[in-house]
Amino acid sequence: MADHPNVRLFALNQPVRYGEGWLLAETLGVPAQRWALGDQAALAFNSIWGDGAPLITAEQAILETGEPLPAKTLRRQKVDGGDREIELHHELDGPLQGFGQRLWQHIAGQHEATRRLLDDKEVGVVAVAYRDRYLFTPLSVALLLEVIRGFRATIGQARWASNEVEVSTTNRRSTGDNASRNRVWSDWLDLELRDQVLRAAFDYLGTVARLRVGDTSSTGHGRVLEVAWSSGKRLTLRLDQGVSYWRAATARNRLVSHFDLNSEPADAQGKKLADMTLNIEAGHLSTQLFIKVR
Repeated sequence: MADHPNVRLFALNQPVRYGEGWLLAETLGVPAQRWALGDQAALAFNSIWGDGAPLITAEQAILETGEPLPAKTLRRQKVDGGDREIELHHELDGPLQGFGQRLWQHIAGQHEATRRLLDDKEVGVVAVAYRDRYLFTPLSVALLLEVIRGFRATIGQARWASNEVEVSTTNRRSTGDNASRNRVWSDWLDLELRDQVLRAAFDYLGTVARLRVGDTSSTGHGRVLEVAWSSGKRLTLRLDQGVSYWRAATARNRLVSHFDLNSEPADAQGKKLADMTLNIEAGHLSTQLFIKVR
């Protein structure tokens, strides 16, 4: 009925009295044609709607109609438990701190199977692994930290007993050097120091990072986060451009994006990464996130 171009349905806080009867329906012309029943029970919208009571009709000015009910709100909502592709652009822009929780909230809102896993207090996390060839900059590592921190905050520490993350990445950039220096988007020149800083940053959060470093031929191209659950299910997030898709937002104060990659020890850099405060934003074009639960 709600799909008919000349029919509109409205939600009312309570049944409407019309004289000694109860309003059943009305047309919205001028004047309005109104139908009322003497028995309130006959208002129930079921197979006997409008039956069993004297029907009264009248013409009068239109009453206040209440909240409109679009047809889509009346249909049973389809639960999407299968594979899902999500288009991302500026939905997660904002402070770096909190990026991870925004990401997981967005995913849960878009994919029912993921939401059920995140909400199920009876299911724990067995293993977490992230693979990304391009973890060369402080910002990319800080974003990964936020994804893991947001995940832990979403499910609760009690459900992740091991509190370990396996991180697989590469030992050199295949597309040439990043020429910028001492910025959050600059490459570490010493990748062994990068490895130490990554471990230190996770350790600062109370999480153990098991780092696997290989070359491009032994490290898959896809940027993938996998979570294995005690129920036997596995959640896989495939980020088309990895965490490096997000970048530091333009700031008037250049000190916001400054990061000393060389003179500070690994522990100090790791703490700095975990506590980094700047705004992040999406790239010029959107990216895709592919989700599946098996």
